[in-house]
This record gives sequence, C-alpha cells and structure tokens, in this order.
Amino acid sequence: MAKAMTRRGNDQLAAALAEAKEPGDGLAPAKLIALVAGLDQPIKSVQDLEQARELFEAFDQEFGFIRQSFGPQLAAIQPEAKARYAGLLRWLMNELRGWRRTEDSHFRKLVAILIAARVCDFGNELWNLLPEDIGENRDLSAYLKQLVVSFDVIFSAAGIGAPPIWEAELVESFQRADEVGDWASIANIWRRFPPMFPNTLQTESVRFLYRYDRNGLAQCLAQLHKTAVAMQVAAILSAEQRLRFALISENQYIQFAGIYRSLVDERGSHRQLGADGDALLTELLLKVSSDTTRWTAWMKAFLGYSALQKPLGQALAQVPQAALDGYINSIWLHPKQVKPDPGRCSVTECLRAFCAEASPERRGALWTLAHTRWLDWDFNKADPNQHLMGLHWSDLDYAIVAYALECMDAAGRNETMQAIRDQLLSLEHHWHQSFTDILTAWNRLLSRFQPYAHATFVADNGGDWLPETKTYLPFDPAKNEYLTMMYRAM
Repeated sequence: MAKAMTRRGNDQLAAALAEAKEPGDGLAPAKLIALVAGLDQPIKSVQDLEQARELFEAFDQEFGFIRQSFGPQLAAIQPEAKARYAGLLRWLMNELRGWRRTEDSHFRKLVAILIAARVCDFGNELWNLLPEDIGENRDLSAYLKQLVVSFDVIFSAAGIGAPPIWEAELVESFQRADEVGDWASIANIWRRFPPMFPNTLQTESVRFLYRYDRNGLAQCLAQLHKTAVAMQVAAILSAEQRLRFALISENQYIQFAGIYRSLVDERGSHRQLGADGDALLTELLLKVSSDTTRWTAWMKAFLGYSALQKPLGQALAQVPQAALDGYINSIWLHPKQVKPDPGRCSVTECLRAFCAEASPERRGALWTLAHTRWLDWDFNKADPNQHLMGLHWSDLDYAIVAYALECMDAAGRNETMQAIRDQLLSLEHHWHQSFTDILTAWNRLLSRFQPYAHATFVADNGGDWLPETKTYLPFDPAKNEYLTMMYRAM
C-alpha cells in the first residue's frame, strides 16, 4: 500500500515537473517565506521538531495538496492545483540554481527551499527528476557538504530526569562497541533502540549530494566513525541507493549501515530485496570478504536475515577461502527438533544459492568445512548438560547431505552408516552415569546417522537434499526388538 501511494505521488510530481519545465511564472511559498523571515536561526529551526512542524504547516496552507498526493486518498490533483504545483517547482528550480551563500547569510532562503523540497521529495524521487544543471551550483553543493560533515547523533533520555540505569548502561555498551567496531554487538544493541528518523536538513542534503555529487558525499563521510550517523544516512536513501553508495564508500560504518538498513527497516521489521538489490548486496559482500576479521563479525551480525541468504550464497561462490571458514563458523549450532525450523531453512536457502553458482571444487571445500565442524560439534557432545530425548536435526543438514553426496561415494556412505550402527549395538556395553546419559548417546548416534541415510536415499531415488519429511532407522526394529524396547522404555 505504501509503495502504491509513493508511486502515485511520484507520478503526479513527474507530471507537474514536466509542466514546470515549460515557460511560465514561478510561484513562491509566500506564507513559509514570511514565517522564515522572522526566525533568528532558521537552520536550527529545521532541526527542532516543534519549529519544523510550524514551517511545514505554513507551507501546507498554500500547497497542502502536494502532501495529500502521497497519501492514501485516490483523488487526483485538480487542474488548478496542478498549475500551482508546476509554478512552485519553477520557483524551486530557479532558487536551487541561483542560491548563493553570500546573498543568504542567515540561510532563510535555503530553509524555504529545503522545506518545499522535502514535501515534494516524500517519495525520494524529486532530485532524480530535477535537471542536471542544478548540480552545477557549487555554492549550494559546498554548503550542503559542510552540513553533512557536521551530522551527529546524541543519545538522551526520554522524559524528565536521569535515564534508568539499564538505559544508560545500554547506551554505554553501544558506544564502547561503536568505538572498536564490534559489529555483532552493534547490531544486537541497535535493535533495542527506538526508531531514529533523520530531519529535513539531513534528508535533503544527503539526497541532493547523492544525486549531484555522490563521490563528494562519500568523501564527506570518509572519516565517519559513528554507526548511529551512518544508520541515519542509510535510512535517507532507498535500498538500491544505500547499497550503491556503500559500494563506492570505503567507510566501514557506511558499508555496515548500508547492509543493515537494507535488511531491516527503521522499526525493526525485515525487508525483502528485489533482483537489483540482491545483485548489489552480493557485490558489497564480495567487497568486504577480503577483510577476514570484519567478514566474520558481519556474518554473526547479519546471518539470521532472510533477505541476506540468496545474495550471501552467491557471494560465497567467489569469496576467499578464509571467508568460507568465517561463514561456517558463524552458524549457530544447536540440536533442532524434527519439525520445520526458520533458521534451518534460512541456512539452506543460502547454501542452495551457493550450490547453484559455485564450482565443484568450491562446493567441495564448503561441504568439507561444514562436515568437519558438524562432526566436532556432534550435537553439543562436549556439554555434559546437553540431554537429547529424541532425534534431532541441525542448521547444517543441507551441507552435510551435500558432503555425503559430492565428497563421498556409495561405499564411503555405507561404511560411515555401518560404523554408527556398530556403535548403537554396542552402546549398552559401555558405562554411563544414568539412563538419561545412555539415552542421550543413543539419540546422538541416531541424529548423526540421518544425513548419511538421507544422502543414500537421494542418490538412489532423487529428491531434495534437505531432510524435512523423512527420518531413518539404522536397522530393522523387528530384528532388534530388545534394543527397540529398551530405548523406548527409557
């Protein structure tokens, strides 16, 4: 619904702009200009929530139909309003071309320009539609870059009085993580903060520079070392824009925010990317993959997001070997119950995309890393408090089945399954602390047996590599009634 409203508003903006490019008179927002004329510090007024609301209200008294064009109502802009819209855009283009800092030392004219631009730019399309020559105004570009360099975010408590102890500790933890680039902690803590929305000054400065001086914008933010500011910059741009900007930037905070904001919106809801966004995210992941430490930290920060999986899988087909290690070691392994599981499906989606793109040698390398880690983990065998009361799966099951299919032959699979059978048959001959311990050992071996048995089934019959509906017994229960009865009784 929101996208449809934005498209309608942008379509009407484009139509008005097409008319504005024809000869005609400009129409200034007179009530807004009059209000700004009485302000002592117009630039600060734009950054103050209450004062900015008054400025927008003054603009809407004359041009309220523009805001409504981006709203839920289906009514089209009336002919008279269309003419006024075109007149406003003529004024806006003339002011953007002609603004000079020496002639507007108190920035009153600039504030009127930015307020008008913000309303017309609700759908993030205004600057793309405006003429190329507006970017030739070096005075305007230079001042907006100066504003961008000054961007900051200050954390403060809501309400009156000192913040609660937990809130102050949370901010302190975030700031410590931010200083050292602890990306996993940054992502985890950021999710707990309330939404932080950029103001008009930030929004239109960034969008203007992205349109007319993208490299200059990147240079302004090159020395940025604050995630909160990078998040606000990323929130100003569309998903495709923020990823393109992250690709030209060498700033780690901009790159991190570009990925995070493409996966999560301001309120913490997961986003989905289209084909273009997927391709850009893959390219950005490849760019980061050469930095092994950062790659591993980013895997821990981002791995759970569904929109990441396909681009990540495609990137894994090309990343350095160390990045494969970082990916596999970032997957959280915990015994999963035998039922559909979002985390398991998410990892599988990534690995399917990887499998479709990677060479046989690269697939073998990743399957081997996964298999080695899975064997070492062995359903939390190292944890004496981990008790398994039934059969379990893991997030790496697709990769383990892939290993058994592509890195083992039929004889190797049969040998591995027979070794597990032998351990099951001899399990009661070893000392165990309790019935719970021997039952856990039994279920651990049964769980370990599953991927090899499924790979054997797929090799013989075809089918999906992820076992989701079938489980396998190592032997015929009718021929091993004693063991079947004993372990069921326990």
